[in-house]
Amino acid sequence: MASMLPAAFHALNPDGREITDQQGYDVVILSDLLHFNASHAVLISSTQVLLAHNPDARVHVAAGKYTKPEVCDNFLALSARAGFAFEEVLPTEEESQWKGKLVVSSLDGEALALRKANCRYWIGRRIETR
Repeated sequence: MASMLPAAFHALNPDGREITDQQGYDVVILSDLLHFNASHAVLISSTQVLLAHNPDARVHVAAGKYTKPEVCDNFLALSARAGFAFEEVLPTEEESQWKGKLVVSSLDGEALALRKANCRYWIGRRIETR
């Protein structure tokens, strides 16, 4: 499948200035984007452009458990080849509980905790920085 991205990908700061090699974001969030594995290469190339080149910069990735494990594994393998290391964050029993205070429609704490438990979460970093 041919890429639909233009030949040159340009990332912009919120104020419209182009991100240069010396810039980038300390945190990049990819939430619920892994389901379609045809987009993995684009997600990774975007992360390469957007994530700052410093040892503290991190990319946070979340995926619903409905995303097949082999699809998540594909993203992680492609990311490793692109120079990223990821660690899956497994919640403790306490972290699995819903701690939010905001009322969410007619859902109680148990129902919200079940929804929270239906996600996988990784934190990634560049293996080498400039």
